[in-house]
Amino acid sequence: MEFTRQHKPAFTLIELTLTVAIVGMLMAGLASAVVLAARALPDPNRPSSNVLEQGRALDRIAADLQYAKYITERGAHAVTFTVADRDGNGSPECLRYAWSGSAGAPLTLEYNHGSALTVLENVQQFDLNYVTKSVAESYAGLPVEGSELLVASYPTAVSSSDFAVDDKDWIGQFIKPSAGILPVDTLTWRLTRVQFRAKSDGAADAVLGVQIRAADPNKIPTTSVLEEELIAESSLPSSYTWKEATFDSVAGIKLDQGVCLVLRRASGPGKAAKINYDGNAGAGRLTTGNSGGSWTYDSNKSMVYYAYGKPSIPGPLQMATRQFVTGVYVTLRAGSDNAAQLDTLVRTLNVPEVLSAVWELDFASNPTTMDMNGDGVGDWVTADASAFNPVSLGGGVWNADRALDTNPGSDFTQLTNIEVSFRDNTATGDGAGVWAHIDRSGNTYGVVYATVAKQTGGTQTLTVCTRADAGSSTPLVQVTNLSADFVNLRLLVDPALDTVNVHVNGLDTGTFTYPRYSDNTRRLIELYPAGSDTGARFDSVRVRVGGN
Repeated sequence: MEFTRQHKPAFTLIELTLTVAIVGMLMAGLASAVVLAARALPDPNRPSSNVLEQGRALDRIAADLQYAKYITERGAHAVTFTVADRDGNGSPECLRYAWSGSAGAPLTLEYNHGSALTVLENVQQFDLNYVTKSVAESYAGLPVEGSELLVASYPTAVSSSDFAVDDKDWIGQFIKPSAGILPVDTLTWRLTRVQFRAKSDGAADAVLGVQIRAADPNKIPTTSVLEEELIAESSLPSSYTWKEATFDSVAGIKLDQGVCLVLRRASGPGKAAKINYDGNAGAGRLTTGNSGGSWTYDSNKSMVYYAYGKPSIPGPLQMATRQFVTGVYVTLRAGSDNAAQLDTLVRTLNVPEVLSAVWELDFASNPTTMDMNGDGVGDWVTADASAFNPVSLGGGVWNADRALDTNPGSDFTQLTNIEVSFRDNTATGDGAGVWAHIDRSGNTYGVVYATVAKQTGGTQTLTVCTRADAGSSTPLVQVTNLSADFVNLRLLVDPALDTVNVHVNGLDTGTFTYPRYSDNTRRLIELYPAGSDTGARFDSVRVRVGGN
């Protein structure tokens, strides 16, 4: 049998040589590609890597800073500001970016006063320069008080009559400056003294109370006693004589407002006095037969009286200047390469105000959980350290059943705005109040407080006062006949001038000085139901203390 041998094809020497050469070239190319790829990987020590890290850090700062609501620290190497709520707890967040200024120290971020987290290592430069705008508000300066004038009178009775004052039967007179008496630029007027004709009645062992009260729209006395002077019946003769009562605190009366003189028996038995009036002429006599429970206004009768007062006219304007940040220039460099420095301008979209402290409440939730500065401590606490009653909240309104104090404390030594929207729903108690200890130095400070109280006729009366000691209060301004709606009050305190400007429902009602008060009472602004009033309601509050 014959076999046939088959030959398999093979490479020739030339083909083998060419193949080896080609493979060598391919391997060299692959090696070059690997080397180039390795060189393209980031090197943390290369300048380009530093620029990337700086860029990420700068983007983070800019993303936060552009949404700042308030700026509370404006340093060359540090900035602290608040942004809107990010974690859903109802309070804004507080952020602080800072660099110590030492070369090589890290740039850090503190979130709500927590531990400092490193944003960028080995920082050589972190500079902040702020673009600011000043907003100046001019407002009424301290008024200048004019000379005393006879503002109203009814000096002689055509038909002379007697009125005996006892425990229930009181007499009064509605007093309003006669047209053209006060200067045309009068802001307010102050009742300084009244004179009336009186004589003793009987044993002369009672005491006559001479009150000045606010008047309602119907010229009827309200329950708000502005000031009272006591006159012993024993000082009155048995025949009519002119008797005078002087007043210091009946101030801030608007030009179109009057007040009510009320004569009552303050103490003692029997009759306190007999008062002379005209039974057939004049106008404005007031009488009550139930100790002020209800009053009658007589348009055809008048007490015999003189009333004196002093007008207050505008003084030089005062200025309140606030600082707002419109942008921040940020310079950042990490590492040793000066060419890696990054610069940018961050535009602050909210144009945040520069403040040292801020408190805000809209009463949508428990106010003691609000934490505006992110320090982990509630901005408000109950004055008696009791738990806040959530049932007292409804529809964004707080039914004040206890006092709320700002927390932590503040000396309020910079320009301070206190804005409160409040009202009183009942005519019992003393209304809804806001109390402020301001401009503290050591144990001395100023006291300014305001109450809004509902009157029996349904209107509200707002009274702003100050005090120099625990036993006395001095009314600064009183606004009567306010509607039953929430009253918007702004107190603008300028500690540099020891003054407080009062706005009521957007209207400037004047600027006043406050005296110094001394004790160890807490540093606070307080919201409270005055006199255990069950109708005190608060809709919102905002306190801003200016910063540098």
